[in-house]
Amino acid sequence: MRKGQASAPLPGEDEVPGTLIIGYGNPMRGDDAIGCHAARALEQHFWNDPDVEVIAAQQLTPEMVDDILQRDFVLFLDASFGESPGTILRTTVSPEPGPGSLTHHLNPSSLLTAAEQLYGDAPFAMRITMAGWSFDLGQKMSQIATRRLPDFIRLAQEAVEAHRHRPQARSSVGLK
Repeated sequence: MRKGQASAPLPGEDEVPGTLIIGYGNPMRGDDAIGCHAARALEQHFWNDPDVEVIAAQQLTPEMVDDILQRDFVLFLDASFGESPGTILRTTVSPEPGPGSLTHHLNPSSLLTAAEQLYGDAPFAMRITMAGWSFDLGQKMSQIATRRLPDFIRLAQEAVEAHRHRPQARSSVGLK
């Protein structure tokens, strides 16, 4: 819960889930779709969990700042390159220092920066990436990405559960 907010929604307001998962990547570029495939699997896994919302998108957009507001935890899922294909990395995401700007090339940090600048707060966030093998045109993921996708999804599920069981997970948002 954010500073100064009531623990329950006001009458007539909908309760916002505490966790948001955003999987993103281009489904027409092979392994770049890793985040989207994981998001769809996680949407099925958490389908009956009112505390988790899942978004699969081709790219991060400025409108997503509104989606991350009032969340305790945001988990970004994406493909990467540069590491050995199949390598999965989990990192904490923080707002970027200095003035932020919303451009056509957003990243998780710039979304958090925008939330902080526009609304004075940003949720705790993590990013899980898996290094892809092939980013060529086509909808088919490489064998390496396909084989490692269940591990990627499992790590995302574990990140959500670990956040739920963090001491004071809900009250830590907004504390500096």
